[in-house]
Amino acid sequence: MQINDSFYSRLIELAILGLKPLYDDQQKLFTKKYANKELIDEEYQPSFIYTATTVLGLIRARKAGWNINEMNESEILDALVNRINAFESPGILGLMLWADSHSDGIHAKTLYQAIKDEVHDEKINELPTYELSWLLTGLSYAHQNIEQDVYYKELVSNLYNAITFNMNSDAGLFGYRTGGTWPATMRNKIGNFADQIYSVYALSTYSDIFKISKALEQALQCANRLCELQGDKGQWWWHYHSKKNIIAANYPVYGVHQSGMTPMTLFKLSEVSGQDFKSSILRGVNWLTGDNELGIEMIDWQNNIIWRDIKWKQPRASLKYLSMATATLGMNGISRLVNRIPAYKVNHEMRSYHLGWVLYAFADKYSPQKGSSKKLSKK
Repeated sequence: MQINDSFYSRLIELAILGLKPLYDDQQKLFTKKYANKELIDEEYQPSFIYTATTVLGLIRARKAGWNINEMNESEILDALVNRINAFESPGILGLMLWADSHSDGIHAKTLYQAIKDEVHDEKINELPTYELSWLLTGLSYAHQNIEQDVYYKELVSNLYNAITFNMNSDAGLFGYRTGGTWPATMRNKIGNFADQIYSVYALSTYSDIFKISKALEQALQCANRLCELQGDKGQWWWHYHSKKNIIAANYPVYGVHQSGMTPMTLFKLSEVSGQDFKSSILRGVNWLTGDNELGIEMIDWQNNIIWRDIKWKQPRASLKYLSMATATLGMNGISRLVNRIPAYKVNHEMRSYHLGWVLYAFADKYSPQKGSSKKLSKK
């Protein structure tokens, strides 16, 4: 399939239409998902996180002139704020503050107070890198909506320091977290793709707003290393050993990384730094259209679904843990060996946040208001 302006416009339309069956208009939350091609209920806590990410895409789409119909982003944010005491993950507060900052900012004080209540030095050390990044991004965007008191400045600085402490400054890759208890700490140096890409977004935003040049250098270092490690079919791999500077486990390869999280992050980094990442973005998106391990399209245009990932079949899938263990020892030979075995399958699932990040990445670049697009297509 040719990736051109028409493709991206169709992808945006698919994302909007695909969100509708996942949305509960009574609760104002995205409470459904596809699993094994069937529409089922999402688990309670994940539905909060997925709703908070999805609303970011809806806000951007509506501002760009796309018709998102009955999915009202203000009502969705209100619904999340009303459930704030039910959250188990402090990082979701960062996502909500991020979204609120893109909207009217009316929840900024409430969300900031919740963050002050939940996030302290000990807690920061326990949080995974991607949650720290959500918090730093949200607080950075909200700088004009909340009082920049001493605590705010200390918190933003502490989050930045915690994120970059988890980074191998020689390699550019991020670990999972700093704290925790054994044996969970054994994987602290192995960060997943979310730890990498959300950190790049957070550092780009932090640098842009507070003019911290070091943060931009760190964002570029990680992004450039990820691009170096990108697969020959445009894959963004799943786990990385930050200390050893290697891929710890390649699979699954997630569609949301290919068409949502990475494009939105590299667009942001391009905006702040001036470096062009279009070719890496296009290679990643192209993976969805059939240039992948199975040679099949990951997009079901008829049913408005983008399938979740391509992963290893069993028993090969279990070898990813062996691959991660050997990566801890600085060896990635097992990963290369396992990758040669042609045993892949599509995971026929989809969650709302994938479509939300698609909208956040592309909706303002292929807007019906503009009548034209910024050229990101492959001719």
